[in-house]
Amino acid sequence: MCASAPFISSQLRSGKAFLRSFVGVSGWVFCAKNWQLENIAASVPASMRQVIEQQVERLGSEEQQVLETASVIGSEFTAAAVAAGLGTQGERVEEWCETFVRRGQFLHAQGTTRLPDGTITGRYSFRHAVYQTVLYERLAVTRRIRLHRRIGEGGEALYGSHVGDIAAELAMHFERGQDYPRAVRYLQQAGENAAQRHAPQEVIALVTKGLELLATLPETPGTSAAGIGRAAGFRASVERHQGLCRPGGGAGLRPRPGVVCTSR
Repeated sequence: MCASAPFISSQLRSGKAFLRSFVGVSGWVFCAKNWQLENIAASVPASMRQVIEQQVERLGSEEQQVLETASVIGSEFTAAAVAAGLGTQGERVEEWCETFVRRGQFLHAQGTTRLPDGTITGRYSFRHAVYQTVLYERLAVTRRIRLHRRIGEGGEALYGSHVGDIAAELAMHFERGQDYPRAVRYLQQAGENAAQRHAPQEVIALVTKGLELLATLPETPGTSAAGIGRAAGFRASVERHQGLCRPGGGAGLRPRPGVVCTSR
């Protein structure tokens, strides 16, 4: 356990500074648990931020890059995803992550994950959400953009024909990587996935975001027809799902039979 861990733990326990650690594996603020940094960043006390910054500064450059890239992926991540973002071997990333786990620093081990191609990769999570937040904020904006895009492209390569399984994550990475056409495509897929899970609120949030991004794309002869088709599909999806959840008493949303509605 690192020397500052008791300080951080006590800060996290206090009512003023308590920040829960997110351990979801989906990718977006409105549909998952993995990306809540916007809400967390403003709540990190300056004293805690300084302690974490000092810890990070004592690390070697390669160790810092592993943690910073992991922070772009989310609160939970695989060594393979970090390796894709860094353009290095997964085994090397796992060595660093296991070192952090043994030291009781930054990361917890979360077992392994089998990728669609059969590869076994280590899975890890940040010990507290504040670590992810501080590490992410250390990154220059242009580097964040590049990392999000590379991680998205790495996800496409790793999942291949099963890429639809991580559509929400890819949509988030490509949106933050400013590759909006691909973000729109994966938002549409993520919306379809949510519809199959009978989660109408999630569908509406995803396709609404998709429409917002679609409106920002420049219109060219090659993209206008596809854009019109996607917009029509997004709007139809919203219309199908808007009536599935209705206000109901003190419990908030009351689903129609067979429909799962979740409050966000």
